[in-house]
Amino acid sequence: MVECRLARKRQKAGGARDALALMARAAMAADSFTKVEISLLIRTIADTIGVERRSMKESWKVILEEAKRRTQQAADAARAAAETREAEAAQRRKEEERERLWASCGALAEDPKLLDEVEKVAHQLGLVNEGAAARGVYLTYVSRLLAGNAVRMLRLGASASGKNIPVEITLPLIPEHAVAQVSGASPRALAHLDRSCFGNRRPLVTR
Repeated sequence: MVECRLARKRQKAGGARDALALMARAAMAADSFTKVEISLLIRTIADTIGVERRSMKESWKVILEEAKRRTQQAADAARAAAETREAEAAQRRKEEERERLWASCGALAEDPKLLDEVEKVAHQLGLVNEGAAARGVYLTYVSRLLAGNAVRMLRLGASASGKNIPVEITLPLIPEHAVAQVSGASPRALAHLDRSCFGNRRPLVTR
């Protein structure tokens, strides 16, 4: 008689474990069930293992909250892993681009006579004399990367004297993203420009 009772208790305990496992699986996919289906599932399990329906409903709430928490954790972990992979890929692309650029211009960048090369190319592009102007223009835009110490260049001359020609010829040697061209503005308008809008770009103001 005692053995029969123990057997029934073990059977009941096993049924409860199976029921909880079933509810856990159902909770992970709760969005795919209707409220009626969930209510029917809870009632069926409660009647099968001999547990009060109210108690089973409370258990369902706990299991459902745990399932939501685990689902959110999994989503957060997946998002963090994706962000990490994207950051690593971006870093690799940045390093590859740096290596590519350095391979194309490293020798020139390390040339102690870099400005001589700038002047030479400017002459090849059509500049006559004005070698110092070409150097000045190039140095002005390179200096944009020196925080607080960027060079400012002002070329003065009579109208139609060609004072902008060295700038126009040397400008192709400067990256497009480094130049912010301002035209059609009066000298007084410059005082009202927001410097922060230029970033690392150097404004080019022509008349």
